[in-house]
Amino acid sequence: MTVRADGSAAPGQTAYLALLAATTLGTVSSTVMSAPLNEIAAALQTGARGIVLAVSVFTVAMVLTSPAAGWLADRLGPRRYLLLSLGLMVLGQLGAALAQGLGSLVAARGVQGVACAGIPACVQALLAAHWPQRRRQAMAAWASAIGLGQAVGPPVGGLVAQLAGWRWVFGAAALIVVLVSIVLARQLPEAPAVGAPMDPVALVLLSLGAGLLAVGLTGAGQGWTGPSLLLTAAGVLLLVLVLRPGRRPSVLGAVGRDPEYAVATLGAAAAMAGMGITLVSVPVYLGRTLGLGPGLIGLSTLAIAGGMTTFSPVAGWLAGRLGTRRTLAAGLLGLGVGALVLGVVEGRGQGPEALGPVLVVLVLIGCGIATVQSMSAVLLLGVPGISGSAMGVHNTGRFAGLCLGYAWVALVLPWEQPLVIHLGTACLALVALGCLLLLAVRRARERRAGSAAPAPTGR
Repeated sequence: MTVRADGSAAPGQTAYLALLAATTLGTVSSTVMSAPLNEIAAALQTGARGIVLAVSVFTVAMVLTSPAAGWLADRLGPRRYLLLSLGLMVLGQLGAALAQGLGSLVAARGVQGVACAGIPACVQALLAAHWPQRRRQAMAAWASAIGLGQAVGPPVGGLVAQLAGWRWVFGAAALIVVLVSIVLARQLPEAPAVGAPMDPVALVLLSLGAGLLAVGLTGAGQGWTGPSLLLTAAGVLLLVLVLRPGRRPSVLGAVGRDPEYAVATLGAAAAMAGMGITLVSVPVYLGRTLGLGPGLIGLSTLAIAGGMTTFSPVAGWLAGRLGTRRTLAAGLLGLGVGALVLGVVEGRGQGPEALGPVLVVLVLIGCGIATVQSMSAVLLLGVPGISGSAMGVHNTGRFAGLCLGYAWVALVLPWEQPLVIHLGTACLALVALGCLLLLAVRRARERRAGSAAPAPTGR
């Protein structure tokens, strides 16, 4: 740890890497049990629906608690709350490792989801506070860490389960989280706590609305059409009521009235939905159509991580030359076009020769996801008055996008139309791109109006 010119402690590269590692561990936790699902189900004597519940409860818990997590990051300080979240993650991982039945596993996965909800807002705030001079690069690295965790979770989980048994998938994760927590506690200074006032009614309504939205979207993918529509509509209605700018006291304040906040949230949600659609549908295609085994399927998903990891620094470099909005627009366009191309390739490729083109397109989609995630984060952190509470709501939108992606795949997968599956990603990217273009037009008009205004005259 070095010392700044004003005498305050400045974290070094070790703390920077530990923050990114915490991000990767959080996302690995959501996907690491994908590969050994069958082994876990057999050991706990549960069926397909039960084990799917153990997977989906993680995301539902994240969405449900993200609003409160953002406020707690403000209130307690992001470093302190990050360490508390990582401690809770250790408990959740150990609970899953020791689970003796489906109920205890579901409860442990829920605890992991609650813990993971606190990680993004804390890491974003700490990166922005301690490395303000390299914000674009830091957000690009943060996006890369997310993609790395999402993509390496399944192959790592499968490898550990094969070598040591499925319980060590969670036990090893707990050990690594402990090590990262020790590094952060020793190397990372605190960023100032905001001490934000709490509106209990708003917090309850936000959590309830987010939970209803997550459960409704998850149910839609399971075919519960009527109930899921009602739950989704109720969740959206509650969120609109509590987040509306005219509400007093306002949850988001001036941040909620800034269109850049809405565009950043929509872009991040589109990227997460695209990631969910791709990571769920592509393994099904590789197994059913191309006849690949679990090992090769897991390795194939690394193509997305490869694209995200390698292109994230390039996205930061492009943003420094083209600007954040233009780079975000290019990422959304690339994500949408890549998804459509993937749908066409999967629809035409029925043999092993299709694997190469699929991997190439997966790398390109990873590049698009990394660009959209990182530039959305840069746009978000540039909004005046951004707070942990606003980041919590933003992350609720991100996680809801992931739920939407999962639901879309579950809903349309039985149709066996790859182009329709990946059209979901393309449509969401197009909507986000349209909103971004409208924002650019609005900012251009504001600049022209400002330059045309008469200069004040002195007396």
